Amino acid sequence: MSAVSHELRTPLTIVQGYLNRTVKRGDNLTEAQVRGLRTAEEESIRMRRLMDDLLDLSRGDSGKLSIQSEPVRLADQLEQVADLARSTLQRPLHLELPAAVEQRDAIAQADPGRLRQVLLDLIENADKYSPADRPIRLVMREEPEAHAIDVIDQGIGIPEDELDTVFDRFHRASNAPERTGSGLGLSVVKLLVEGMGGSISVCSRLGEGSRFTVQLPR
Repeated sequence: MSAVSHELRTPLTIVQGYLNRTVKRGDNLTEAQVRGLRTAEEESIRMRRLMDDLLDLSRGDSGKLSIQSEPVRLADQLEQVADLARSTLQRPLHLELPAAVEQRDAIAQADPGRLRQVLLDLIENADKYSPADRPIRLVMREEPEAHAIDVIDQGIGIPEDELDTVFDRFHRASNAPERTGSGLGLSVVKLLVEGMGGSISVCSRLGEGSRFTVQLPR
């Protein structure tokens, strides 16, 4: 799986690059042609992300997943994540940081890049399963023994009897709309969070929404 994923990433990257350049330089393209090329580019990006997920899972299985550990100011990371997410979201994203200065300055041992990947994936997941215009909340808070980050949506929710399997590979909730992913995203999120020494949990109600909580050790 690792070898196949690695081999596929290079041609996908080339395809994506050519599509992007063609759209930018194609002054004689019709609106329909541009739209078609944009769709092809988006699909190539989606396929590359799937390859990246498969590669991370394969490396995790073989004990070769690379995760760094360094002091990270969580408020800075959440502000960066919020800025990145807002550049693509078509709905409000509310960032909620602690009021107390000492809590805003909280430092966790984590991999900055991987932490951003985790939070962006959770926000994308919330966006995917939420009706248009309903906001997503990104919340930083302190717990007695951990730093906690919540991603909260007002989406379709997860059936109660499926909460225990939501992080399993290839699992898609029974109420998930068609074409909403491969079922790998949350398993990769769990892999990365645990690789940073943390944990992730979810609580949800059908028709009301879900809250995914990332806990990182103090």
